[in-house]
Amino acid sequence: MDWLKNVFVSNLDTEVIKQRAVEEAKKLGKTFVDLREAGEELINQILENPSKFYVYLRIIAPLIYDELTPIIIDGRHIKPVIVRVLELPEVHGMVVIEDVTDYLIAIMSEWNVSKNIKMVFVGEVPIPIVSRAMPLI
Repeated sequence: MDWLKNVFVSNLDTEVIKQRAVEEAKKLGKTFVDLREAGEELINQILENPSKFYVYLRIIAPLIYDELTPIIIDGRHIKPVIVRVLELPEVHGMVVIEDVTDYLIAIMSEWNVSKNIKMVFVGEVPIPIVSRAMPLI
């Protein structure tokens, strides 16, 4: 669970957190991309040249799983494109997770998120995550 190395907790509104992500992208000189709004062409640009981008993803844990769950083809686990973007070593960004569940943590345990991605937990957060997290002010 490499993503546990860059974990934050926050009680800020998710729109405020997103605005901070936009500001951070500007400071870094990167193009901000909300992965929920990105089309296939933009995703392909990120995959081709990840160092130019700052990606943002908001996950409302009890509601979203399919696009984050690997599929199995011929016995191989194929990660979804959103997860592959988050795993690109050169990409920067932020993932905001609201009310994380044990099931989502199990899915995320397979991720190898870039060290440049901040994982921000909002709402209900399990003790093991809180104990490793820094506050996002």
